[in-house]
Amino acid sequence: MILNFTFLSQLKTVGPTSVPSTTIDSVHARLTRNRLALNPSKTEFLLIGLKRQREKLNFNSFSFSGSTVSSSSSARNLGVIFDSELSFDNHISAVTRSCYHIIRQLRQIRPLLDHNTAVSLANSLVSSRLDFCNSLFYGLPDSSIRRLQLVQNSLARVIFSTAKKRDHISPMLHKLHWLPIEQRIIYRTAVITFKVLHNRQPAYLADLVIPQCSTRDLRPF
Repeated sequence: MILNFTFLSQLKTVGPTSVPSTTIDSVHARLTRNRLALNPSKTEFLLIGLKRQREKLNFNSFSFSGSTVSSSSSARNLGVIFDSELSFDNHISAVTRSCYHIIRQLRQIRPLLDHNTAVSLANSLVSSRLDFCNSLFYGLPDSSIRRLQLVQNSLARVIFSTAKKRDHISPMLHKLHWLPIEQRIIYRTAVITFKVLHNRQPAYLADLVIPQCSTRDLRPF
């Protein structure tokens, strides 16, 4: 559940803890009516925003069904670890850690695999993790993208086991028909944008995207 705290004036009037408490109590009541459970003792909340914005709220906990809900530095949602500043450092660390573990296992069995089988395993076990929700990484610092790129480079060297350490990685990625991480992020974001503009899908994004219409004629390229 996401609450928008841009209405700071309302928070100053009714208190910062009353809004989440009232909202979650309503959600809890609705779930109870539909015979669904919500465990207050396992509930956490995460404040997302700039540091000065979070300081304006100035609260670390609130009450919910007799339990105290404490703030968390990160939270997992649909497999993605969010943090307060949306830097995704924790998520990238988790992704790289799991990918390197799989790459080490692939390296051990690589002599037993032919090229096509190795590529299939690499795509299904590692590349899929790098591509999962990667449109969220758009606009992240180069240092964060670099960490993911090193994973892809390591994976490509496992497939081309005869390659030397000093060999450049770009020809390997080209032979595998793999876009570098930054370009994969741009491509995935462009595909989602195209579907939203032309197919109006997914609907929850189509309602947020409004094509810009110029009031004057633009010179064609």
